[in-house]
Amino acid sequence: MPEQDRHLLKLCFLLCIFAGFLLHSLGASEIPLDSKLSIVDKDMWVSPNGDFAIRSNSKSIPLDKQIVVWIAGANLILGNNSYVQLTQDGELILFNSLKGVIWSSKTRQLSVVSAALNDNGNLVLLNKEKHIVWQSFDTPSDTLLPGQNFSMFKTLRAASKNSLSSYYTLFMDASGQLQLRWESHVIYWTSGSPSILNLSAFLTSDGALQLRDQNLKSVWSLFGEDHNDSVSYRFLRLDVDGNLRLYSWVEPSKS
Repeated sequence: MPEQDRHLLKLCFLLCIFAGFLLHSLGASEIPLDSKLSIVDKDMWVSPNGDFAIRSNSKSIPLDKQIVVWIAGANLILGNNSYVQLTQDGELILFNSLKGVIWSSKTRQLSVVSAALNDNGNLVLLNKEKHIVWQSFDTPSDTLLPGQNFSMFKTLRAASKNSLSSYYTLFMDASGQLQLRWESHVIYWTSGSPSILNLSAFLTSDGALQLRDQNLKSVWSLFGEDHNDSVSYRFLRLDVDGNLRLYSWVEPSKS
């Protein structure tokens, strides 16, 4: 085993909001094939507006300046030579230097030509027509961002305090009902069912969690305390204690 792989770290690759941390000069509109993010090099893929970045969970940026909103490879032990790569075959992979490829987007046959980290925090893989063939918004971890749909049979899973999977999940069943579950089968909160099929949950930019029908009409809503207030960022998170919380972030005044 190479010398640098002897020191095992509990690492993963993160999509973060970097609140108040200027990354605009690093932003890029396109991530070409064969691009790689290495844990050793502490590289980042940054959205054009500089607000979001994909990186390893190194400590190069203070923890109080970042909010993790999506994770690939959570609760895994990775070697120091691990990396994320957009391969020449158009597949996004997480390569563990201890075990090989341990996660992938499974897009090898979808003619991917590039990737992009959008200004709304959505990591997308694109074909030559610039159509999205895979997106992180379709595979949430424990967080929803404004504009992100949460549809039938999708799941949010709370982060875990240890190496085991979390007991808490947010799930949307076939009737369009949001359910908070413990150990998959104990339901301890529901949104109530509007008795309408094909609903999806949606977090609005002004601080409302809505259930919407196929015509994007809201049929059920919850509102944050700062609904309609001007804030820098919002996100909905299923926390480690099983509570579903709506967060907002206001950057401090520079005056």
